[in-house]
Amino acid sequence: MRDWLSSLPWVGSWFQRKVPEERRIQAPSNPQLTAERRRSEQLEEELGACRERESVLRKQLTVLEDSSQSDRQTLAALEDMLRDPNRAQNAIVYYQLREIWFACHRELVKLVEELAGNMEEEERYFHLERFRQAQADELGRLERTLSDVQEEYQLLNERRRKKQEELHRSQRIWHYFKRKRLEAVVSSLSDELKPIQQQINDTREHINEVRMREAPPYAGLSLEGRRRVNLAAIALAQYLYLRFRKDNLADMARGARIKPVHEAHFGPPEECLTIMRQIREVEGRWRSDKDRSGKVRRRARFLAKKAVYSREGQTVPDLRCLDDIQPSISQEGGEVVGDAAPLPVNVLDMDLWDLREAMR
Repeated sequence: MRDWLSSLPWVGSWFQRKVPEERRIQAPSNPQLTAERRRSEQLEEELGACRERESVLRKQLTVLEDSSQSDRQTLAALEDMLRDPNRAQNAIVYYQLREIWFACHRELVKLVEELAGNMEEEERYFHLERFRQAQADELGRLERTLSDVQEEYQLLNERRRKKQEELHRSQRIWHYFKRKRLEAVVSSLSDELKPIQQQINDTREHINEVRMREAPPYAGLSLEGRRRVNLAAIALAQYLYLRFRKDNLADMARGARIKPVHEAHFGPPEECLTIMRQIREVEGRWRSDKDRSGKVRRRARFLAKKAVYSREGQTVPDLRCLDDIQPSISQEGGEVVGDAAPLPVNVLDMDLWDLREAMR
């Protein structure tokens, strides 16, 4: 029926009229449906985050399982060694040598932390002192500028005051031309005083801003400070190597650091007991060395003279300048010198005592 009516000329045009946009009936919004949709999107995001977290945890679990399996194998190998009378002493020597390694590493960490802490405190103090000195210098310059500008302002203002007084006295009819000239002078002086007054105000504001200025935050140990700390760590690593060089204990400790216990073999029980006695003797001499700090300081100064850095910002010296160790270093006047032929040992290249881990 609608199609037939639409075919009529005047009726069809009425059916084809478009309803204005504002008169169309809009479907009412459903707040509950909108909230459910948003909740669904939020749950999907949370589900994605949970899946990512699950993937990370699965990887961590795999790593822990591998580590646990390795620990079980090590424990089984250690039990086998301890059950064998001929090998049991080797395990004891192995762990004593590892304790030497980690004791030396702890000494390195302690030195680096103490030295870096002291240097940071010193640098922070000088950082603040430099700021205060620069602040005082800038305030002095601004106050001198303010004094000069105020003096110039007073001179001009005094000239204007005198001209104004002269103008005030020149009120007779025959003073007409003189009065015009004085008015021009007073106006000119007033114009000259305006920028000077503005400069005085700006300078005072600048002075207040400088006085209220706070010191910038300390950025941490400087490049030079980090280099000094690392050279001291290298010096201590060399000193410790020389202490445990006797009877090849330093090299054996390094082997115990990188090899598993079941691969340790130091000889029959009698030889293992000899090694344990040597460990006690050398460790005792090391810990009782009263000039240990002085020796490390002299060695660090000696290394500083030969240290080479291949690029700007490098805090660890190049390996090639550390290819040998000076067995003993003495001080002659203000200089430190080597007393014997160097040993071809590079503690940094060997990463002796986990040196790189301790450095800054």
